[in-house]
Amino acid sequence: MAPPFARAGELAAFNARTIRFEEPGEFARSMTGFDARYLPTTKDHWFSKLELPLEGGRMVVVTRPPMLFEGAVAADHGVVTFQLEAGLEARVNGGSANADTIALWKRATDYRGYQQSRLTHCSLFVTDAFSTRGWLEPTPGGRMLAIGKDNSSNLRTCVGDIVRVIRRDPVRTINPNVLKGMEQSIFGSLDETFSNVMLSPGRLATGRHLATCRRAREYLRESRFSVQSNIEVAAACDVPVRTLHNAFVSVLGMSPQKYLLLHRLWSVREALLRASVGDLVKSIALDHGFWHLGRFSSVYQSRFGESPSTTLAKRGSIR
Repeated sequence: MAPPFARAGELAAFNARTIRFEEPGEFARSMTGFDARYLPTTKDHWFSKLELPLEGGRMVVVTRPPMLFEGAVAADHGVVTFQLEAGLEARVNGGSANADTIALWKRATDYRGYQQSRLTHCSLFVTDAFSTRGWLEPTPGGRMLAIGKDNSSNLRTCVGDIVRVIRRDPVRTINPNVLKGMEQSIFGSLDETFSNVMLSPGRLATGRHLATCRRAREYLRESRFSVQSNIEVAAACDVPVRTLHNAFVSVLGMSPQKYLLLHRLWSVREALLRASVGDLVKSIALDHGFWHLGRFSSVYQSRFGESPSTTLAKRGSIR
C-alpha cells in the first residue's frame, strides 16, 4: 500500500522514493490529479511512481507499461507533461506525443490514447494559474507544443538528474535549500523552454528592460541571491515572467536562472573561502541550493578553474 504524501516540506525525503504497483487500479488510485483508467495490453503490467512535493506544485515521474489509457485532468490549475525517453512515442487524443513535445492540460480536460512500449514521463502539477507563470494557457482539449531537441534535452536532463539524486540519496531532500534548488531547476527549465517557444521577434523595449533588470537585482541582493523562482522575482518586479526573461536576455545576455546561478556560484566560493575547520564542501554546496553535487563540481571547476575542494583548502585567505 502506498504511503500518504505529506505537504510540501514535510518529510520530503520519505515521500521522494519510487513506489511500484502491480495492479493498474492501484496505480490509478495513487495518481492524484488524474481521474484515469489504465488497461495494459501485454503481460507487462508493472507501474512505478516517484513523487516530489514542491512549494509550487508536485513533480511526478512515472513509468508505465504498454497500454490503453483514458481519463480526465483533476488538478486545480492544470498539469504539464513530457516524456523522458528519446525515440519513443505515445498517441494522445489522436496526436503524437514524443520526447520533443510538451503537453499543457487544464482541469476537466478529457484524454485517451495508447502507447506500444514501456514509457517514462514527467507530470508537473502546478499550484498557480499558467498565466501567472507567463506560460500559454491550455486549450479546452489540451495544448501540445513542439519544443525542439535542445529544449527537450535540457528538460529530460534536469528531471533525470533530480530522480537519480533522490534515488541515490533521498535524505538530501530534507534540506529545504536542496528542495528549493530542485524546484528552481525544474520550473526554471520550463520557464526557459516556454520563453524560447513563445518568443516573438520585434523591437526590444530597452528602457523597460533596463528598469526590470535593476529592480530584479535589488530584490535578489536583498535576499542575498538565495535560490529564487522566476515567478517570485517577476512578482517583486511587478512584471510577467515572460517579460522578466526577455529583459534579462536582452540586457544581460542570459536568462534569470543563469544570472542567479552565477551569483550563487560566487556566493558559495566566498563561503568556501570563509569556511571553518571541519566544514565540508558537500554541506556548503547543499546549503546554497546545489542539490546535484557532481554537476556543481563540474560547473564550479569550469567557472573558477579549480575544484571546490581546492578553494576550501584556501580557507582563511580572505576575512
